[in-house]
Amino acid sequence: MNFLLVTGLSGAGKSQAKYALEDLGYFCVDNIPPVLIPNFAEYMSEHSEEYRRAAIVADIRGGKFFEDLEQSLSVLTDRGHTVEVLFIEASDETLLSRFKENRRAHPLEREGSFDVALAKERQMLSGIRKKSDWIINTDSTTNSQLRIKIADALGISASEDFCVTIYSFGFKYGIVRDADFVFDLRYLPNPYYDKALRNQTGNDSVVREYVMSDKSSTETYESINGLLRLALPLIIKDGRRGAVVAFGCTGGRHRSVTFANMLAAELDEAGYKTKVIHRELE
Repeated sequence: MNFLLVTGLSGAGKSQAKYALEDLGYFCVDNIPPVLIPNFAEYMSEHSEEYRRAAIVADIRGGKFFEDLEQSLSVLTDRGHTVEVLFIEASDETLLSRFKENRRAHPLEREGSFDVALAKERQMLSGIRKKSDWIINTDSTTNSQLRIKIADALGISASEDFCVTIYSFGFKYGIVRDADFVFDLRYLPNPYYDKALRNQTGNDSVVREYVMSDKSSTETYESINGLLRLALPLIIKDGRRGAVVAFGCTGGRHRSVTFANMLAAELDEAGYKTKVIHRELE
């Protein structure tokens, strides 16, 4: 099995790297004592169908245990596992600024000043840094940019785990709070006022045909579809793991359901991963 070791300087962004890896589908463990790494590796190997990717975050917080890291990694390779190393670092000036901003002390600062602590940490990590497969500097990197850098380094498509969640809802019951895009469809023809359609939903073809038979509906849908086709690639490029699109009508049973189903079908065909939630029907 392939394992990724994430290590680097304190304050350089290993925690954010862990979050990014989790977004990319990694099962991550943080600050595990190195002597336990072989046991963790065996467990993950036995459950490899459930866990596609695994990452281990380790640094000097492990104290004396950190000295056992290289030995534990050797055990993994001896057992046939592959271990790759991602090293996260930043300049002294950036690290000092971050520690001051967060009002935290460097883990080794009790042994001297910040400069002395950082110099000692760099010396302690020099060996593993030389053996690293990737080194990422986070001096001028936002969290979303870090995710993109890590995905690029590991050869993972930024859109691989990107998911578009599409809601239909009724405004009379409240909007979808976590939506990135909310589209109000209450001005479109309402099947509710047709007694033959009132008890059906946008999941039924007769309702969909009724809604989309009006020119205002087709023009609205084409405009929304065009906007999202422009926006979604830019959202992926920004490093986000997904987007939430919500269609609302009065009761959340006819027009919004129709639009949600249509958009999901088109995005599926375009290669996006989608999830549809008809809130009022559920």
